[in-house]
Amino acid sequence: MLILVALLFNCVLMVFEDPPVWTYTAEHVFVGLFILEALIKIMSRGFCVGSFTYIRDPWNWLDMIIIIMGLANLVFHFDLRMFPTVSAPRILKIIPLVCDLKKTIGTVLQLLKKLTDVFILILFFVTIIAMAGLQAFMGSLRNKCIISLPPRNLSDHIEDDQSFDFKSYIDNMSNYYYLPGQLDPLLCGNRSTAGRCPEGYTCMRGGENPNYGYTNFDNFGWSLMSAVRLLSMDFWENLAMLVMRADGKPTLLFFIITLFISFALIALFLATVAMMFIKQDEATIAEAKQKQEDFSKILGALREDKDSQRAEEEDINKDSKTDKKCGRSACCSATARLLCRWNCCSCWKKVKQGLYVFVNDPFFDLAIIITLIINCIFMAAIHYPMTEEFDSMLATGELVFLAIYTAEMLLKIIAMDPYNFFQRKWNIFDSIVVLVLWVKMALDIHVFYFHEVPRMLRLARWWGSFSKWLRMVRSGFRTVWTLALGLVVFFFSLTGMTLFQDDYSKKVCCIAADCELPRFHMADFFHTFMIVNRALYGEWVEVLWECMEVSGVFSCLVFFVFLKIIGHLLVLSLFLYLLMSWFSSTMEAPEEEKMQILKKRLNWVVGPLIQWLAGKKNQENSDQSAVQSQRDKRKKEYVALTFVPSDEPASELKDPTELKDPTFKNGKESSTLPVAEAEKLVQKVNDSEDDPGNTPENCCSDKCYSCCPLLDIDASQGIGRVWSIFRKTCFIIVQHRYFENILTFIIILSSLFLAFEDIHLVSRETLKEVVDNADKVFTYLFVLEVLLKWVAHGFRKYFTNGWSCFDFIITILLLVSTSAEMAGVEPSLRYLRALRPLRVLSHIQGTKLSVGVLLRLVPALIDALLVSMVVWLMFSVMGVNLFAGKFFYCFNETSEEYFPIEDVNNKTECVALIESNFTEVRWKNKPINFDNVANAYLALFHMATFKGILDILYAATDSRMVESQPNYKENVYVYVFFVLFHIFGCFFIFNFLIKALFDAYKQQREKFGGISFFLTEKQRKFYNAAKKLSSPETLKHPPRPENKFRGWMYYLVTRPCFEVFMVLVICVNILLLLIESYHMSWETEEILYWFHFVCVLIFTVECILKIIAFRWQYFSSVLNVMDFVVTITSIVGLFISDLMSLYLFFHPGNFVVFRLGRIGRILHRIPGTKRIRMLLTAFMMSLPSIFNIGLVLFIIMYTFTSFATFHFGYVKRGAYIDDMYNFETFGSSIINMCIATTWAGWDGMLLPLLVTPPDCDPLMQHPGTTVTGDCGNPGLAVAFFVTYLAVSSVLLLNIFIVVIMEVLNMFAETNRDPLNNNNLKMFYKTWKKFDPDATHFIDYSKLSDFCNALQEPLRIPKPNSINLIHMDLPLHPGDKIHCRDVLFALSAQVLGESAELDTLKDSVEEKFQMFMANNPCKESCEPISSTLHRKQEEVAASVIQRAFRKRLLQQLDEDEKQN
Repeated sequence: MLILVALLFNCVLMVFEDPPVWTYTAEHVFVGLFILEALIKIMSRGFCVGSFTYIRDPWNWLDMIIIIMGLANLVFHFDLRMFPTVSAPRILKIIPLVCDLKKTIGTVLQLLKKLTDVFILILFFVTIIAMAGLQAFMGSLRNKCIISLPPRNLSDHIEDDQSFDFKSYIDNMSNYYYLPGQLDPLLCGNRSTAGRCPEGYTCMRGGENPNYGYTNFDNFGWSLMSAVRLLSMDFWENLAMLVMRADGKPTLLFFIITLFISFALIALFLATVAMMFIKQDEATIAEAKQKQEDFSKILGALREDKDSQRAEEEDINKDSKTDKKCGRSACCSATARLLCRWNCCSCWKKVKQGLYVFVNDPFFDLAIIITLIINCIFMAAIHYPMTEEFDSMLATGELVFLAIYTAEMLLKIIAMDPYNFFQRKWNIFDSIVVLVLWVKMALDIHVFYFHEVPRMLRLARWWGSFSKWLRMVRSGFRTVWTLALGLVVFFFSLTGMTLFQDDYSKKVCCIAADCELPRFHMADFFHTFMIVNRALYGEWVEVLWECMEVSGVFSCLVFFVFLKIIGHLLVLSLFLYLLMSWFSSTMEAPEEEKMQILKKRLNWVVGPLIQWLAGKKNQENSDQSAVQSQRDKRKKEYVALTFVPSDEPASELKDPTELKDPTFKNGKESSTLPVAEAEKLVQKVNDSEDDPGNTPENCCSDKCYSCCPLLDIDASQGIGRVWSIFRKTCFIIVQHRYFENILTFIIILSSLFLAFEDIHLVSRETLKEVVDNADKVFTYLFVLEVLLKWVAHGFRKYFTNGWSCFDFIITILLLVSTSAEMAGVEPSLRYLRALRPLRVLSHIQGTKLSVGVLLRLVPALIDALLVSMVVWLMFSVMGVNLFAGKFFYCFNETSEEYFPIEDVNNKTECVALIESNFTEVRWKNKPINFDNVANAYLALFHMATFKGILDILYAATDSRMVESQPNYKENVYVYVFFVLFHIFGCFFIFNFLIKALFDAYKQQREKFGGISFFLTEKQRKFYNAAKKLSSPETLKHPPRPENKFRGWMYYLVTRPCFEVFMVLVICVNILLLLIESYHMSWETEEILYWFHFVCVLIFTVECILKIIAFRWQYFSSVLNVMDFVVTITSIVGLFISDLMSLYLFFHPGNFVVFRLGRIGRILHRIPGTKRIRMLLTAFMMSLPSIFNIGLVLFIIMYTFTSFATFHFGYVKRGAYIDDMYNFETFGSSIINMCIATTWAGWDGMLLPLLVTPPDCDPLMQHPGTTVTGDCGNPGLAVAFFVTYLAVSSVLLLNIFIVVIMEVLNMFAETNRDPLNNNNLKMFYKTWKKFDPDATHFIDYSKLSDFCNALQEPLRIPKPNSINLIHMDLPLHPGDKIHCRDVLFALSAQVLGESAELDTLKDSVEEKFQMFMANNPCKESCEPISSTLHRKQEEVAASVIQRAFRKRLLQQLDEDEKQN
């Protein structure tokens, strides 16, 4: 404890940027304590001899390092600023002092060890992405808009002036074009879809790369960093936009594939860590059970050995001690009863009893709950600016609520007595809430911002889910994982400050034009702490650029890499710990039983009304039942007269409504027919249509027929018969398989026409006319579809199908849009056309299935979402109290600068400037602010998505008072508010939502038998086939051909040395690709070309040889097909890539990317990659489900894209909305929506849509259209992005969960079936090497090598002699071991004595008997001994020999003595 206190005090000293002078004295004390601790440990445990000595514990090595550094500091007298550097390792000394923390760090180290396969897989894909980016985008980000030279300067000027240097000209930064407020010049490209330069500028390649030169693909190192940035999805939208501006919009496909790989790797990583946690929990539970059993045994033995007399004496002593304690407790209890139990008289007791019944009544709790909800509404009504009347109303409401809460507390104290009242924790909490409110009221503290939160927390007393969330938060802070995470954050904060403090102070001018420290820096502990937190949130790359600019690349990369790996692993571990532990208990709140009683009482109150309504309805139903029974009777009579054939009993007849007979009017009986005619009709129906399910159902419900008898027409004659035939014809058309395919094609075609709907359509009259006419045609076709289905299925069946209703609503809206367009109604309803793509959801089986499943998951999310909204309401109210009215600022529109507070201090002075005819001055507000709860929710949504958070942070830290001009970093410590929100409002809430979704998914999956319920029937077949990919049999070569030449080729290409040679060639080819860079010389480029030529030649020869050897079976292997495609593309890329680059604008590097596919071949050849292949197989098995969910996501994204094009196409450009990325065309819009799907960049897209006058022109005319103005629509824009992000997030989470569940399912199957067919096949394959003649026997001497050559779980590694002896294997003549006996013995080692082992033995015995029957020449022999018996014989023989030798020696000695 003393050492721990000293360490904590030392940590406090380390936080100081300039430590006090007496730090040296404290340093002497700390070092002395550490030396004393080490000496005591050495004296008690020894130094090095023995397993428990001091030096054998690695944590003691850390103590020695700390002591040596401390002594060096005392001897050499380092500067006080170096004190944190010397003391930083001491933070880690806390780990061995806390037992649970030490165990947690050990668990993390074990996780790192077990995650080696996943890290290899991640490194594999990162390398592929980096090399692909290197080949495709090398040097592209150097394209810049440079001032165009006059035409004469291109030739004449160079001849006239030899001093002109073109390279210096294009490298001169003053010649570049810069956008306002940007540090980097505008990028451009020479492709048709790339960025364009403004007039007077030309796109040329020169200068440095953007972002201090660190964002590029010029060599493998920087390309690898960009790949890591993409996989971590940190500011990836900036990189994508830069590349698309330089190389064209089609390069977005590269980023989409990369993001898909990123999602897959993250899901696989999460699944692997979750699996490790599950195994660890199982091991912990097993260990706890074993300890409990051992303890029970020891306790039982102790009890048996106790002496009864001694036990009696101990009991007597205990009784005497208990009496003394009871006396003291009785005295305390009497005092408590006297002071805290108020039992004055019988009248008072009656009053208490009555109050007790009153306060414990569920309706009393209901009144309190309603009061709390109304109070929350009052708190949410706070806004800026408020009128005096509204403020007075809120103050009055505050007094009323305070009176209610006080009365509640007093009534409960009187009813329960203080003694019983304060026994409940919730009563104590309620009392504290009331006390805080009275203190605020008495002292009139207006700066007390957090007093509203406890009132909202009171809802958890009756709300089970909210109570569960609070218990999860408590569990999260009590777990040692949180302590470990806090320790790591503190360590990296201190280390970062120590390493980079001086560099930020001295080289700040490299990253800031005004030479002032940026908002995020490492010059002090607090700002370093904020950088560490920001890195853990995922926003790290911009800080890394600044760090590398001031401190160098290597040190900053090492620091941030370790921070990301260790920090994210701890965050993930804490997340999974909470995810798997806190939901184990029930979801009941402390007062939830009262809520159940309240529901029953409400049912008693509402019950009579319901019964009255039900009685009336039952009466209607009885009337309908009477009518139906009468009609059923008529049907029976009709059947008896007309439908009884001579060879079929009446009991086997079907209902006539199930027969396809035109005499029934949509299932209704008609007038009876003669028996002969009826029999002919029935025969005709049975001959024409055997399936009764193809008969059209009733058009309307029975109630409609009873209410309107005119609908009940005769379908046997006249118009009724024509109607019946028409219905059947429509039914046949609708049920035809081509009808749905044609309809799906029409829907897709109509959706594709939406791509032409943009702001430029009005200037293309022909295209506009085609689009308008196509819209009418599609609308008419959709209406025709609805009519056909109405006629075919009837109204009842059509409108009872949810998808049919969905199609009907969209069709009606499209019809309204078309009609309004034809009538010229203003405003135009063309935007309703954006709903067309949604119809695809109901016509593709995979999307229908996925949407249905997602809708079933929604109820599980509702309760969790309500909890999330309440938690966010707490932070919204706090944010309004903290920042309402403080984000305003006085701004100079001309210079685009803030006024300093020396010139303008508040709104009054700014308004005075405006009134003084300074037209360029504006008093503005931030678009994202906390002026009311709605705006606060939007701000919190920005922070939850980690986008736009910096603008909010900067505005908050600069804020001063209400209507005051902000000042730079005036209020830095408001960062704490945002850190708290990220902990409670993001981390814990996200955990809560994930668990709710995960549980719902798990329940639905169990209903489908453990198979993903996102799969159709065809996809389930693929799912079952994908499992076979994990079998080693899929990698076997075809059989050897009989042709001698082809046999020789087969022998060559199947030799292991050939495969090793090809792997080496692949590695050489990869190394050659890694060497390439932007600055390499022409000679290097020529050498690499010929090296690539040789590699392609070798791959081509290999391909030809394998085709000759395997013939058509060559293409039966996926690896061979991949090699063939790579070979063809390599040949094409090597010879004609330059021509394609010139005439088809195809980048030559894209051909080289295909060569990277050969890297996957290495994974199948490197030993020890079984788990990697298993992870890849699990991911491939989840691809059909991912495809279905991804298709739903694409349809929704397509719909939102069309909607955005219709509504936001004319918005004024700004932020991320520019000439390339906007909503003016469908292509640009879908790029924006693709980026926003991952929560990236949506804040920059939203800001221009929030623009209102006077920042825009609401009267701007757009020629050819009726649209006016370039202003945004804030309400619509916020609803648009929030809705899209919410829906896309749920779909992406489902993709994560699908992959995770597949991986967990695969590992569960592996653990559940430790010995499968693949293990047996590998056993026989290994046995074949030791028994090439297939005799089923091997020598006993080879058994050790054989068991060592096996694979897990049957393998017994050397030394294994003792294990093999104890297996007691039967020995056959010639010291032979039979294959069957070895397999049984090894299987028993894995399975133990279980039913699975018996089943395996029966199966092997059956196959062996069949083999012996087919091969009578190979007779088995009975065993003559066993390995254990043989060992016993050997031991006995050695004993006899030793005794015999001893006897001989004795006899020789006796003979010598006699002689």
